[in-house]
Parts: sequence; C-alpha cells; structure tokens
Amino acid sequence: MNKYLTIIGTFSLLLLTACGAPKPLTEAEQATKYGLTIEQYREDKIAAARMNMTWDEHQKWKKEQKGTGNTEMRM
Repeated sequence: MNKYLTIIGTFSLLLLTACGAPKPLTEAEQATKYGLTIEQYREDKIAAARMNMTWDEHQKWKKEQKGTGNTEMRM
C-alpha cells in the first residue's frame, strides 16, 4: 500500500510541475523584451547562427566590438 502511495505521489508531483512550466516566448515577444524590431532580432539570430554562436553570445560579442570600435571578426 505504501508503495502505491509513493508512486501516485511522485506522479502527481511530476504532473503538477510540468503544467506549471512557462511557455517559450515568440520571436515578437523576444524582440520586444530586448528592445529590437522583429527584423533586427531575426537578422541577429541568423548572424549568430552563421558564426556558430548563441544569440546571447552574439549580443555580447557585438557589445565588445562596439566598445573597441572594431566590427570585424578575427579568425
């Protein structure tokens, strides 16, 4: 009996946790969150993918380049 209660309790906890997970943001919501237009957000996302970076890494790299005045990527 105790075994069944443990299984049911664990299952219930997992079910409730999964239902409470936040949904992912849309591109429009992400662009708004970062103060960009959808077009700017998409361009940055594509550029990050081309450079094999995540979007966050790409934004950090852009800030660093802007601070040094150098916009060329060195290989």
